[in-house]
Amino acid sequence: MGQSRFGAWVGSVLFLLSFLFYSHPAFAWGPLGHRIVAETAALLMRDAQPQGWGDIIVRHRYELGFYAYLPDTTYRIKGKDTENPTHYFDIDLALSRKPKLSDENAVQALATLNYRDFVASQAPKDQKSTLEIGSAPWRIQQFHQLIKNTTQPLSEVSGKYQLSTESAPDALKVYHTLLHLGVLAHYTGDLTMPYHATGDYNGWATGQGGIHFYYENDCVNHADPSLASEVLASAKKNSKLWLKQWKAESRGPVSLSLAVLLDSSLRVEKVAQTDLKKIVLEKSNADSKPKKIAKRKPPLEGCPALRSSIIESLAKGAVLTTHIWSSSLNPKTDFSKARELQFSNLEADPDYIKPDYWP
Repeated sequence: MGQSRFGAWVGSVLFLLSFLFYSHPAFAWGPLGHRIVAETAALLMRDAQPQGWGDIIVRHRYELGFYAYLPDTTYRIKGKDTENPTHYFDIDLALSRKPKLSDENAVQALATLNYRDFVASQAPKDQKSTLEIGSAPWRIQQFHQLIKNTTQPLSEVSGKYQLSTESAPDALKVYHTLLHLGVLAHYTGDLTMPYHATGDYNGWATGQGGIHFYYENDCVNHADPSLASEVLASAKKNSKLWLKQWKAESRGPVSLSLAVLLDSSLRVEKVAQTDLKKIVLEKSNADSKPKKIAKRKPPLEGCPALRSSIIESLAKGAVLTTHIWSSSLNPKTDFSKARELQFSNLEADPDYIKPDYWP
């Protein structure tokens, strides 16, 4: 059900407050980081398709940024155990070894499997252990196909400023597509956070417990507003290079996601070394009860050492998101009669979309 912007704001505040009392190892980026990924992708889409989807997408930058955080709020609550593994995929656990650049073929072999076959291929691991490896590539494929199915029949869209409850059928499909694009941006953004590609998601094995939250939340939240501009500049500068390295043009959603995850996993060591040398004051203790996270420099003092890495991660997330969006949307949809189309409401509490690939 569509809600006013004020209603959406109230809903978002309530969801965020609920998470002050809830923690989970698979959180990534936080609301600001996910918003930067989605809004940067919207700007890249504007440049790529100024007369098509890019125009309608950039007009709803705020909504996309809001939707991009829903998987960490409403989806976490409604999806419970089902949602958590959709946010990551631990390459090292899937390969049963520390990944190397030469593992590209081994990683890509996983792309030939549907998720149920992947789970079966991990025997003799029990199913619970296999599910904990994650399923982000297949979640991205699910939303990619959902958007494709919705937009392929759209030949022409018209409309002006309106409530979705008053929209014509084709405009309503655009409204729902914006929601799904935003949610999809969450999962694609997760892939470029290095600690979403490794079983040691929080650095406990190296005495760096707490690195996950420090990198993706503390450092982003304490950054000045120029962070978003630097992410956009990095995305524009490096987009072609990264897409070429990932072989994006020849790969579908699962295969591309796995390529990006391998890239992210190979960046973990550099991030860890920077943290140890320049930020950590006292190592963590995983054996204490409760676990004791590492003592670090305050964000304003320590995070500048990680800033270039964080910019790269967020920019890669935006580039990946833009590519996945573009390949899911109907490029032939005519928006010439929709130059003023903008929805005055958004979905603050949408229905949960369950993984459709679960064993």
